[in-house]
Amino acid sequence: MQGSKTAKKIRNLVKSDQVAHAFLGWLSTYSNWIDELSVSAAVKATIKWAKKNMDAPPVVNRSEIIRVMKTLEECAVGQFWVGRRGAESRFEFWVHRGQLGKAGMGEVKSLEIEEDAEELAQDDLLEMHRRLIAHALEKPLSAIRIKIREDV
Repeated sequence: MQGSKTAKKIRNLVKSDQVAHAFLGWLSTYSNWIDELSVSAAVKATIKWAKKNMDAPPVVNRSEIIRVMKTLEECAVGQFWVGRRGAESRFEFWVHRGQLGKAGMGEVKSLEIEEDAEELAQDDLLEMHRRLIAHALEKPLSAIRIKIREDV
């Protein structure tokens, strides 16, 4: 999806959803890049931002944040990961989180999406599986290598 179409879709989400407004409003305050955001950290920060910046803050809880994260996944700006074996559920960003928030708040008209989401998924598929294997086996990521045989 093109960056301007994605930004418009996210702006429409903010207009129709108070929890998304609070979540993306909080994200718009950041300038540092992060890869992932846990659901619990998002809940705490979204509640704090909403109380400070909204006249009538919405009820923000874990299920509401997960719903917003899954909606953002549908917009192809990241991926929601369900926590397994003690790992917390989280959102993996494919765009800068501050830029994503600013798009939702109408401060930028287009998102800079580096790669097509499908290409990104294909390129990162082995790395994701490597992480899953490391987590499932309770081994450090550096201990996991995936070797593809070319002669098969």
